[in-house]
Amino acid sequence: EYLQFKRLLEFKNLVHAYTLSVDGIDFNGKAEKSVTEHSYNMLCDALEINRENVVKPHQTHTDCIKNVDNNFQKTSKEYLENVDGLLTIKPNTDLVLSFADCTPILLYDPVKNVIGNIHSGWRGTAQKIGQKAVQKMISDYGSKPEDIIACIGPCIGKCHFEVDEDVKNIFEQAFSYLNRNCDIIEKRENKYTYRYNFNK
Repeated sequence: EYLQFKRLLEFKNLVHAYTLSVDGIDFNGKAEKSVTEHSYNMLCDALEINRENVVKPHQTHTDCIKNVDNNFQKTSKEYLENVDGLLTIKPNTDLVLSFADCTPILLYDPVKNVIGNIHSGWRGTAQKIGQKAVQKMISDYGSKPEDIIACIGPCIGKCHFEVDEDVKNIFEQAFSYLNRNCDIIEKRENKYTYRYNFNK
């Protein structure tokens, strides 16, 4: 099972999906290798894409974004280490990232035909990985901000994301331009915790 964005379905040359958690399906390599391979094969068949075109980085909650270009096949495995965002303009290239309760950000520039898949956990959000991805599309591929479509996938809600003072300070420093009384930050009664939704 998977979800898709109506906005992105308008583009017939673009394939995208956000898979749901289903028993017996694994894309993270936590199950037996045969289960993971079977899961990828099922997904690729459903989306009519080639398994050999799948590119998946080793994510570690960074703000590191890499390009998958024509020279990608010549790069070492280290190229995809500690990477939480991928961009490409290369046809038939499938950018795959894993998300639990972190925020998926899908980017698409239909003019330059650039796609991006971004994993934005709280650390990546604090480091503004979404903004950096857009800036990289502009600098590396010549995209214009007004042409870029951004879709935010399912993620943890503000009602469930409680943090303590140390994380609160990190976010307030990173987003100092925000009004501290806005609804993105909510201090709960009788608890010294805050609720955040900074990919809003």
